[in-house]
Amino acid sequence: MRPWLLLLSLLALALLAAADTEIVNFRLPLTGKIVTPPRGAATASLSVTQRQTELSVSDAQPELWVALNLEDKGQSWTARLSWPGSSPTRFAAHIHPSATGGVLLHIEAAALSPRMPHPLLARFRGLFRRSTTDNESDGAADADDKASIASSDSWTSWADIGLFNYNSADTDSEPDTDAPWPFHTRFHLVLEPLVFGVLPATAASTIAAILIFAVGGAVLAPCLIRALRLLILRLEEDKGADTPAAALFANMAEKAKTKSE
Repeated sequence: MRPWLLLLSLLALALLAAADTEIVNFRLPLTGKIVTPPRGAATASLSVTQRQTELSVSDAQPELWVALNLEDKGQSWTARLSWPGSSPTRFAAHIHPSATGGVLLHIEAAALSPRMPHPLLARFRGLFRRSTTDNESDGAADADDKASIASSDSWTSWADIGLFNYNSADTDSEPDTDAPWPFHTRFHLVLEPLVFGVLPATAASTIAAILIFAVGGAVLAPCLIRALRLLILRLEEDKGADTPAAALFANMAEKAKTKSE
């Protein structure tokens, strides 16, 4: 397989596997202030039988309140948010007791990349505007060009390439960095109990299988080593070879030749 093809394959697999996760573990009963979602807030619900659901957040709806319907009140639980790495988003999740005696998961999201104000470009732009205003009397042709620049509300030619995206009425003002950066992210929310208070229920079987194979390998490894050692010693006695490796390879070659005939 060619190296560049292998590299492309690994890159494609890495892009498919790229994901981010936010995990919140909690134990009932909850302590703290009872919280009620604000009027008009986006809400959703998730039960233990449903186990997982797909939701979305955006700059227009950065908050989400999820009612968690738990059956067993005496267990530890985990709520896990997973979203693709191709959608860089900052999530914050908090657990609150609700007025109905249930559990509320408050999810807040924001774009991971903040808005860039371009302060140096903004200053350069203001100086350029002032220089064109001071030199308006240089000529009729130049005055027309400068007037067209001064009368424009925004630099559309620069805005098209993303350097300036704010109004040019105030030459000394900087872009609004508090404006929300546009984003839209779909994520999976998983709710499941914790075994022994630390291990998710879906991962318990995998961990158990790993432990069984590890213990089995540790027990069987000495037996296998002793069996291989006895086999090598027997081959040395049969062939009278000087080294164990030579005897082993000679015996294997002879057996292969016999089978082929």
